[in-house]
Amino acid sequence: MNAVFKVAGIQMNSEVGNEEANLAKACTMIDEAAKLGAQLIALPEAFLTGYAPRILEKKAKLLPLDIVRVLEKKASETTATIIAGLPYTENDHLYNSSLLITPQKGLVDMYHKLHLFSCEELNEKRYFTQGKYNPKVYDLGFCTVGLMICYDIRFPEYARKLALMGAEVIVVIAAWPKKRIQHFITLSSARAIENQCYVLAVNRIGTDDKTEFGGDTTLYNPVGEIESTSVPSDQEQVVIGSVERDMIKHVRGKITYFDDRLKTYDL
Repeated sequence: MNAVFKVAGIQMNSEVGNEEANLAKACTMIDEAAKLGAQLIALPEAFLTGYAPRILEKKAKLLPLDIVRVLEKKASETTATIIAGLPYTENDHLYNSSLLITPQKGLVDMYHKLHLFSCEELNEKRYFTQGKYNPKVYDLGFCTVGLMICYDIRFPEYARKLALMGAEVIVVIAAWPKKRIQHFITLSSARAIENQCYVLAVNRIGTDDKTEFGGDTTLYNPVGEIESTSVPSDQEQVVIGSVERDMIKHVRGKITYFDDRLKTYDL
């Protein structure tokens, strides 16, 4: 197993109603990330459709299976694991989902967003079905990952559960508004600090339905510091960072959160 490996966050704008262009752009940026050596590449929340909940219900039912096949092929070509945000319909329920696709197995699993944002114009509860609580982590060979989507990052219990299950990298894909971008930055860093793991926080940019998204895609290390090479911004870019697995062991050995925490928590 590699002690050090690279990850990439694809910070992109998505055009509502233009899935073909969004997918083409994502594939180009995935290729760029792979050329930079990334073994794990994450696309933002709802990268394919844009984030306009009022139209996602109609769009999701039209999404062809070949979208997944394109991403599976891209994972195989680049030998990189891809995490991608898509609306997904199953048994007449619409979910806000994160797909996990590996070069060896294709679509391994999908995580349906647990915490649905219920405020202001982005009231997800009007459109999406809440995912069932069934926490999982995934051994990719070179690391173990856990998945979260956007608003999930405000709930420390779920991140802690993933860490207790062995997540070395928690990947948070998001469509986080620019007006609250400092919350995204602070919460992502806090989740890394309190769980002594890496957090890859991947946020989109652009504007959908008058909501402007803030970018600031960043890899945070187990002490909450920025580990990515590019400066956080609100421009389209491929954000590369290095994960050092030994750092997780070092930090957990130096400040023993997991040994010192009370065993009476229901986690």
